[in-house]
Amino acid sequence: MQGSGAGQFGGRELLKEIREAAKQFGREQGAKEVVIQGGARTSGANPGHVPPPIRIKVN
Repeated sequence: MQGSGAGQFGGRELLKEIREAAKQFGREQGAKEVVIQGGARTSGANPGHVPPPIRIKVN
């Protein structure tokens, strides 16, 4: 499997775009907050670990 390596996701620009997309989605749905919940890890470091939810306030 190829990729950026452990701990690499895509940088600040990608995270900024994800936040903006979540805010837009929340506005379209009339929500005050969007919550993104990840699933449990199946392999790698800490299998079974569930990451904390990401909460994005919609303005």
